[in-house]
Amino acid sequence: MAEGGEVSQDPVMEDSQEKQTEIEPVEAKIDEASTNDTSNGEKEVTEEPQEEFKPSTDKEDQGEKEAEPVTDTPANEPTGEEPGLEPATNNTGDESTTNDDPTANKDNVPMTANDGSTANNTDGANVDELTAANDDPTAANDGPTPVNDGPTPANDGPTPVNDGPTPANDGPTPANDGPTPANDGPTPANDGPTPANDGPTPANDGPTPVNDGPTPANDGPTPANDGPTPANGGPTPANDGPTAVDEEGEEQSELEQQLKEPNSNKGTKQNKEEEEEPSTDKPNEPSPPPPPPEEKEKQSEEKPSDGVVVLPPAPPPTASKSSDENPAIPGEGEVEDDKNEEGGMIEIMELPLEKLKVSEDEEKSLLETAVPGQTFDTPTPLSNQPLSLTWSYGFNHNVPVHNISTDDKKMIFYTCSHTGIIYDCKRHRQFLLQGHGHPITCTAVSGDRRWLATADVGADPLIIIWDSYSGIPVRTFYNNLGQGVVGVAMSQDARYLATIGCQIPQVVSVWDWTNERETPVQSVTLNPDYGIQTYITFSHNDSSLLASNSDDQVIFYKWTAKGLSVCTTPVSDRDFNKSVGLLSQTVFLPDGSNHWALTGTSEGCAVVWETSGLYHNQEMRPLSELRLEKKKPVRLMKLHDYPVTAITTINHDPCRCIVTGDSIGHVKFFDKNLKLLYWYTDLCTGPIASVSFAYSIKLMTSSSITSLSGYPNQSLLADGVKLVIPDFTISTSVSSIIHLSTNGRIRDVILEDHDSTVSALSAHPSQPLLLVGSYSRKLKLWNYSTKKVVMSRQLSDQLLVQCMSYDPRGECVGIGFTGGEVLVVDSVTLHDVSEIFHYSKDTVTLLTFSNDSRYMAIADLDHTVTLYVSSNTPKGRRWSFLARHKAHYKKIEAILFGVFPDSGEPRLFSLGSDRKLVEYDLCNSSEDNLQLLSIDRIEQTATPTSITWCPPLSVESFVITANDEYKIKLYNSTTKMCRKTLLGPTFGSPIRKMIVLPKGADTTQETVIDDRRYLVYITNDKVGLLILPHDGNPYNSICLTAHPEQISDVAVAYDGSCVFTAGGKDCVVNQWNINTDSLEAHSLLGGEGLLPFYALIEGGREGEFFGQLEEYFYYAQLRTQGTDCMKTRVASASIAIEQIPYVMRAIGYYPSEHEIDNMLNEVKFSQYVDKGGIVTEIDLGQFIQLYINHRPVFGLLPLDITQSFKTLGKRRGKEKNCSIERTKLLQLLQEKGEHFTESELVDYLMTLVSTGHYLESEADGDVALDPAKLLQQIPEFVTAKDFVEEMLGLTATHNS
Repeated sequence: MAEGGEVSQDPVMEDSQEKQTEIEPVEAKIDEASTNDTSNGEKEVTEEPQEEFKPSTDKEDQGEKEAEPVTDTPANEPTGEEPGLEPATNNTGDESTTNDDPTANKDNVPMTANDGSTANNTDGANVDELTAANDDPTAANDGPTPVNDGPTPANDGPTPVNDGPTPANDGPTPANDGPTPANDGPTPANDGPTPANDGPTPANDGPTPVNDGPTPANDGPTPANDGPTPANGGPTPANDGPTAVDEEGEEQSELEQQLKEPNSNKGTKQNKEEEEEPSTDKPNEPSPPPPPPEEKEKQSEEKPSDGVVVLPPAPPPTASKSSDENPAIPGEGEVEDDKNEEGGMIEIMELPLEKLKVSEDEEKSLLETAVPGQTFDTPTPLSNQPLSLTWSYGFNHNVPVHNISTDDKKMIFYTCSHTGIIYDCKRHRQFLLQGHGHPITCTAVSGDRRWLATADVGADPLIIIWDSYSGIPVRTFYNNLGQGVVGVAMSQDARYLATIGCQIPQVVSVWDWTNERETPVQSVTLNPDYGIQTYITFSHNDSSLLASNSDDQVIFYKWTAKGLSVCTTPVSDRDFNKSVGLLSQTVFLPDGSNHWALTGTSEGCAVVWETSGLYHNQEMRPLSELRLEKKKPVRLMKLHDYPVTAITTINHDPCRCIVTGDSIGHVKFFDKNLKLLYWYTDLCTGPIASVSFAYSIKLMTSSSITSLSGYPNQSLLADGVKLVIPDFTISTSVSSIIHLSTNGRIRDVILEDHDSTVSALSAHPSQPLLLVGSYSRKLKLWNYSTKKVVMSRQLSDQLLVQCMSYDPRGECVGIGFTGGEVLVVDSVTLHDVSEIFHYSKDTVTLLTFSNDSRYMAIADLDHTVTLYVSSNTPKGRRWSFLARHKAHYKKIEAILFGVFPDSGEPRLFSLGSDRKLVEYDLCNSSEDNLQLLSIDRIEQTATPTSITWCPPLSVESFVITANDEYKIKLYNSTTKMCRKTLLGPTFGSPIRKMIVLPKGADTTQETVIDDRRYLVYITNDKVGLLILPHDGNPYNSICLTAHPEQISDVAVAYDGSCVFTAGGKDCVVNQWNINTDSLEAHSLLGGEGLLPFYALIEGGREGEFFGQLEEYFYYAQLRTQGTDCMKTRVASASIAIEQIPYVMRAIGYYPSEHEIDNMLNEVKFSQYVDKGGIVTEIDLGQFIQLYINHRPVFGLLPLDITQSFKTLGKRRGKEKNCSIERTKLLQLLQEKGEHFTESELVDYLMTLVSTGHYLESEADGDVALDPAKLLQQIPEFVTAKDFVEEMLGLTATHNS
């Protein structure tokens, strides 16, 4: 191995990309007498007597005075002892206990540090218990909800709401034809048996939805039943139509009614059955948010007795209507957990979408029938698009990775640039969520892992809600987003979103995405003094509570229907007399009381916040009237020895805990009292960016846990007590994703990729291999058929990859680096096959090989071309330096190898921003002497951007160039004459690179067109496909956004089946499948013949412009025949090519003499090769094509002329605009650009600015111009406005 670095074989080449290693359990021994340092930097836990910490009060009687905690006691909080820490309990899921007395502090257990010992309070005092019990438990309901007073109408539609009292029925209810079936099985529907009402179903023709609230009062006559009245499995579904009327006669929105209804079934029959028949465990779904405080009393009266309610997957999230005046606002109450038969806590999580129904005649949607992992259960259909994204390599490590696994599915969600990825780890498949036009900056996931939220930043930002089961976007927000969103959170029940805007001042908004409201429910504009808020989160137990933080300040929020209140909480070192560092993330503790929150810091600490005083016993008013009092932090706890980079919580049984990650890859688990439970220190991952846990129903129900042998022991409890937590996924800032199975401690490396700019791509010329290089000094070789890594290599320091290319034989790869180095490595093993060359003085930007693999040419930022040559030796091929030449004075845009048509010898071109096409004489070049064959200026004003060989569609040999004026040109490779100018793709930015697809591309194509080839191109941010030969028809090309920021490189598969694009700073490589049949169909949709070109002229074929063009054609014929001709006029459909410039000027296009020569040569030699003659005439259709292809895409803009005057002129005195002195302007017109003779200039000026009284009559009757009077009509100092309006006689328009 030479200096290049180490090479490693990736084991995922065999069967899987995942690396599996077993992690040795790291458990603290609590039976030792002292704490010893371990090799990994952690400490074993010892159980030493700790002095209990009691809050500082007036009644303290201690031998030594303890440090007073830094805290502010709210004025409305009762005096006495501060709520302390709850003792650690053996919470294994069998039973949960709560402390009913918030002031009790019994059996204090000492706080332990991150290594198992007691955690130290950095201000000098021991730490008391942080969590008080919930002092406001929800009272059990006194009994079931009363049944309706009358028979329930047939459930053929929504229950009508009448305005009057319910009169008695007009007649008796018809007798049932048979006994009413019991509710033990299917409940008979109106027209037939209906299945038992086990959960909410939106369709009326299916199971009757469970109504979580009382049935609206029926104020009108009840329709007579047409048959036997079915037994109600629950209350009547919510009415989607008229607004219900409450007891006080006030109208309420439907969503508000739902919020006020208790969270359980009200049907008497169903409640009885639940008492008789034990419930079975089913997947939990998100629970609705707690009711407003004004409904607590009503809810406590109506709520039935405790029981287990297990709901099936939520109904589809199609939009429901909600009044903008009465948005659904969460209250201040708490969400109560229901208990299962064994005492374990089961959170009832039901998405608030039960009102979303379909008609009886409609089938159930995909959302209703979707199940976890459904997106991967069916084969992905072939796309009918010319280019379709099929795979993304890498991911955005700045956006969190979410574990959306269930008990039987192992899936994660992450982002690649502007695309969301749902990845099935077991089947190694991706499902792509496409819809954003800018890079995704933040994501969020619901508690049940079904609903995903993605947001971006850009000109037209979006927030999209996705169903992870089906992969369908269910809601999109377009408005009220400013320039985009930098932080997003989703409430635990998935009803609400919270966002942080990127504009200064920042706006924090709360959205209810389950209705049709397009504006936020509440929003607040933050003071810029609060810092740039980048992270936001909801409280797990109350959707009306939020927290966000910047680097030095935490903000707590409380929102209701009246407004959104803010509590600003800056943090400084003076609060603790210790260094706090920068803040990372904030979470609410999983204690069920919302009284405590934690914020991680860069000093390895956690700032503890006591938040109960911020929200309780305060009247909420709009922000303009009330700001919550500033609250100082309570404690500063030392959790890690390194910066805390991620912090999250597990909020469900059997183990509610806090999870932290630091900058060296350690992950630690703490209970709610910040006592260390367990830690991982041997993950070897790098800085932790996010930690996310699977959604496991089995672990939430203790009866489903069959074996605990694989789980680790908790470090602070007795031997045998297991830490039962779900599997989790961590992502790091070095672009790795690792999955850890807690039952067995299996570490799976899901993804390891580039964490810095991906700058170079190259595809193998004969195998399905793709080599990727980046600024992270890493080379990765992928098999793009299997999507597996074949080989990877970490290069030496300072070798940042800038460009690379396979040689045509596929034996080696040339790599250019940012420091000017060049290295040749083996194409498969990535071993060095040459020394590191360093002949370039600046970054190597381009590298390519000759067709016979003999030469390798590079270009650098020093505008120099360097040539290397290979020779065969007994030890193999040997590369050596040949020569270099600096033929350009601006950046080299492209280098191109080819062959001479007659001899087959290699030839080399370079194309620069200086508009020069340089050909090198390889045959006569020698060591240190690179000869030039020709230098040709190929552009007059445009800047060339790319060059490639035109496929041999004719006898002539052409090269294709693209420029920054959206033109594609064909040049004869021998004479360098421009033979054709064509309108190129106009998709936002000019073409930057072009590659011709290999012949026989797209093997799925049914009919191969022999005279058709295809060209792949990239712009700044898009990838496109173009049909060759091109004629300027815009329908012959398509373009898609590949990477919103910038595409750094492009490569094409050896068989032309797919194209690869590298996104540079987004660290992502995208693979696009090619379907040329679809591109041909797209071309036909634009019309045949001249129809596409007619559409490009103003008014089309029937417009005024086309009529004027026909008239100009006849005028041109008159000019050809002579105006004084007395012969019979003969009108034809064509004109002489000499008349082309005059007609072009007549219709408003003023080409330069160089452009006129190109147009005439293009028409004159268009049939020279095929027919051997020169064309002398052009018809109207050909003229329209010529005009469309040659005219400027954007016309002449006033800004262009203004910029020219800024360059050539100067400001005079206090004038704002630059001007050019009259004499100098006339001199520039004669000497610069296309030269004017003095007589030509006088003629043109006379035409533009002179009138008859400036002419003098001579003796012979001729007229002559008086130069002095002509010059008087030109201002002494000419500005851009004077030149355009007075000299040229033009008027700037809004469109120009």
